[in-house]
Amino acid sequence: MYTSVFKTANIILFCLLVTILQSCSNAATKAAHSRAREKEIRATVQHIHDYDSLAAYITRYEQKEDLVALAITYNVLGYNLRKNSEFTDALTAHNRALEYSIMSADTMEIMRSLNNLGTAYRRMGQLKDASIQHYKALEYCGQYSDQNSDEAVKNRVVSLNGISNIHLSMGDMKVAEKMLRMALEGETQLGSDLGRAINFANLGAVFESYGQIDSAWVYHKLSMECNRKAGSQLGISLCHNNFGGLYETALMYDSALTEYGRAYELIKDSKDCWHAFKPAMSMARLYMRQGKHAMAHKYLMKSLELAEESHSYSLLSEVYQMLAEYEELDGNYENAIKHYKMWHEYNDSLHSSENMQQMHDSYMGYEKAQYTKQIEDIRIAYEEEVKLSRTLQYLSVTVLIFVLVLVVMFIYVLRTRRSNIRMLKRMNNMRTTFFTNITHEFRTPLTVILGLAERLKKPGASQQTNEQYISSIQRQGNDLLNLVNQLLDVASLESGVDNHEWCKMDIIIAIRGIIDGYTDYARLRKIDLTFTAKEEQLEIGVVPDYLEKIIRNLLSNAFKYTPEGGKVTVSATCEKEFVVLHITDTGCGFNVMDLPHVFEQFYQGSNNKAEATGTGVGLPYVKQMVEYMNGTVEARNSIDGGAELVLRLPMRQPADIEARYSVCTKGRFGNKAGNELLPTEKREVPENNTERYRVLVVEDNADVILYMKSLLQDYYEVHTAGNGYEALMYAEKLRPDLIITDLMMPEMSGEELCSRLRDSELLCHIPIVVVTARGEDEIRIRVLEKGADAYMQKPFNAEELLIRVKKLIEQRRMLQSRNSEAQNNGADGENKLSAEETTFITRLNELIENNMGSATFNVEVLAGKMHMSSSRLYRRIKATTGYSTQSYILRMRMERAKELLETSVYSVSEVAMQCGFEDAAYFTRVFHSFYGFTPSQIRKR
Repeated sequence: MYTSVFKTANIILFCLLVTILQSCSNAATKAAHSRAREKEIRATVQHIHDYDSLAAYITRYEQKEDLVALAITYNVLGYNLRKNSEFTDALTAHNRALEYSIMSADTMEIMRSLNNLGTAYRRMGQLKDASIQHYKALEYCGQYSDQNSDEAVKNRVVSLNGISNIHLSMGDMKVAEKMLRMALEGETQLGSDLGRAINFANLGAVFESYGQIDSAWVYHKLSMECNRKAGSQLGISLCHNNFGGLYETALMYDSALTEYGRAYELIKDSKDCWHAFKPAMSMARLYMRQGKHAMAHKYLMKSLELAEESHSYSLLSEVYQMLAEYEELDGNYENAIKHYKMWHEYNDSLHSSENMQQMHDSYMGYEKAQYTKQIEDIRIAYEEEVKLSRTLQYLSVTVLIFVLVLVVMFIYVLRTRRSNIRMLKRMNNMRTTFFTNITHEFRTPLTVILGLAERLKKPGASQQTNEQYISSIQRQGNDLLNLVNQLLDVASLESGVDNHEWCKMDIIIAIRGIIDGYTDYARLRKIDLTFTAKEEQLEIGVVPDYLEKIIRNLLSNAFKYTPEGGKVTVSATCEKEFVVLHITDTGCGFNVMDLPHVFEQFYQGSNNKAEATGTGVGLPYVKQMVEYMNGTVEARNSIDGGAELVLRLPMRQPADIEARYSVCTKGRFGNKAGNELLPTEKREVPENNTERYRVLVVEDNADVILYMKSLLQDYYEVHTAGNGYEALMYAEKLRPDLIITDLMMPEMSGEELCSRLRDSELLCHIPIVVVTARGEDEIRIRVLEKGADAYMQKPFNAEELLIRVKKLIEQRRMLQSRNSEAQNNGADGENKLSAEETTFITRLNELIENNMGSATFNVEVLAGKMHMSSSRLYRRIKATTGYSTQSYILRMRMERAKELLETSVYSVSEVAMQCGFEDAAYFTRVFHSFYGFTPSQIRKR
């Protein structure tokens, strides 16, 4: 198979090679024929100076649609117009030539047209536009394939000369000199005496500006020699003018006037206003210097006439400056000011910062192009030579399209695969979260059922206690049954089984009956539950079982996320053919990122304003039931805060469903639907009882609390809290000996409770046992790192829990007693502590004693001074003393404070400062919490 593919590829490659060679051969033949024809056309029209004759040729070539001939003829016409100082018409002709050159893809004629445009703009004093055209021509020269041909070299030299003249006019002599020397090399290569004469003259002007007069004389004389060889009367005239300028600089006015006169006599009858202006202006300037105002005025007027005919900004600027000086010397100040204004106007146009910047940018662009050209050899071929045959073009386009299609398909497949992988990962995470939460929902009831069943086996309990246990078992069993039924209903809806009872009923009465069942629970939670309906009666077709489950589910969610003192509102309205139900609460609302996904199965929101959790089935289940009844449901955040669910149920169902309507029993929704949310007992803030060890149980499930109390109350003084927030409040008052907590609770989770306890100076020493349905290793490790002493999974073994509680309390008391004895007995404590432990405690106590008065002395500072991490120091102190680091520091501060209060005359504020407390009131509260009496009460003793 691969061999056949390679053979086919070789055949295609051979065909392409043959096609390319054939195309190159055709292109070479075509280029040679084209150059011969251009020479023929140019020989025909370049010696014609009559405008009408040239116009006749243009008409003839337009009829033939001969683009090359039109470009050449228009360039000849523009040259003649420019020679006669008709610069505006010359620009028009050269622009037409450029258009036809581009259309015919004739590079050589494009360069000529651009250079001609640059020369015309330069003669008019529009240096910015002239620079652009010359640099464009130079760029084309660099891209031309045969750069060594006479035509290519000539066009390059013209571009360089034009650019050098522009920089001469702008006073940029360095760049001008560089360009002139490059142009001189080209003219020498061509053997052009006239071209060399122009270069020598311009170089003389450069050295004259440098103040190197001797060098200027050398170049001007070389220019005169070349002009005489070329027989250029114009060139000879310009050389005499240049000689006069050198004499004038040397203050040899008579010699200068002689040279200026010779220059003017040679050119005065010419129509070339541009070059005739120079000797006339020179003579006017010299006569003004000699004080011969009449002669100066004569030549000034002649210069003004020539400048106006040329429309050149540079010539007009120069002549108006001279006129202003003349009028000022003559005392005609009003005319002088007028001429000065004209001079400034033309001079500003000529030497504006924009023009200077354009000159600089053009030069830098050329330099950059020159360097780029050295590393980009592939760009030296001209457009005509790089064109391939039509066959190769079509083949290239076809291959390109094919490759693009392959790339697009590959990208599409890659993105689709990545999207599918992300979707699968997301679904997997959602399912994992669902099964984790559903496990919690199963484990909690099972903990109660199995635990209380075990308690019922043991004799000795009263009849009332047994009945209470049985009620809890039944309640938790019903919760399990409801959860299983809900999962089965979801499966039934997804499978499309349609065996549900439909009936037509008054939805207002039905909803009111369901809501009445939640009034006791709302009152207990101090939540304002209201129902409003604009209509007294609204009969619609529904599945009663689904309607009840929808309302209960949404109300349960609303109560779950609404804090005490909040509000849950249900409203019913009629909009066209729909009944619209709004269920709003004042809870935390939906996270904006979660809103598009709340009805997706197993999805768990990221809103962490409450710690309540669910299975990820409720809202998707609601949506399925609503859509089964041909309605819609929408979730959004209320304007006043909290969540809002909007249900729309149609008042009429399709005919096939209405035919199945059955009679609904009145009052079927009148049961106390919210009783399952009511707790079995009311928890109050307990009083501090010191007779037995105190255990605080933190759990949001009332039946689990009942079970825990049944296990612990025979041995300990048991107190309970419904969430982490309550637990912190009770712990500060009770100072329990041990805390048992669940993880997943509202308002504050068990994990956060562990962190808060370990960060508290008063409570950090209390052992913590976490009992939860979550069994993942990641969560177990995270909770233990937060400071939990033990971790047990529901359903748990009752004996194991009792043993863990007992041992943790015994261990903590033993360690506290051991450390206390070691400290109280001083050296005698060495008998009970090892040498290493004694050294550690001694060093620890010494550091704390020395830094006792510093309010900034904390766990981190102590750990740094002990040369160990905070976590390692915590483990070391806890293993030796039974206290956390924070608690140990506090204990020593309290002992020092008590000692100072009993034996010194310091005030309470001074004692607080010496023990590291900046706030005396806070010191008093901590002291009272630690000892049970205030600092003032010690003084009264």
